[in-house]
Amino acid sequence: MHIKLNEQNELLAYANVGSIEGGIEVNQNNFPEKFVENFKPLYYVFKNNTVLVNANYKEPEEEVFDNIVSIKDIIIVNEELLIQTAKLINRIEKLENEGGV
Repeated sequence: MHIKLNEQNELLAYANVGSIEGGIEVNQNNFPEKFVENFKPLYYVFKNNTVLVNANYKEPEEEVFDNIVSIKDIIIVNEELLIQTAKLINRIEKLENEGGV
């Protein structure tokens, strides 16, 4: 699984398939149970090659938008994932048309 971190090693995003530009590969055994179900940006931190619940995490206040940079990072990561998904779909369609699948 690929993860994208900020300067404090807090997780901004993750990808089960493909990779994230500027992200790192982490073995799935190094994630807590129910990681995907509980994921929120900054809720997890990467320490000693392991993903842990961030002891410093605070729920964001609903009306406060202090962290615009991390929101931009999340948008960029989502765009990258969409591009990767489109490429994978194109590859699958090409293989199907060639009779390889």
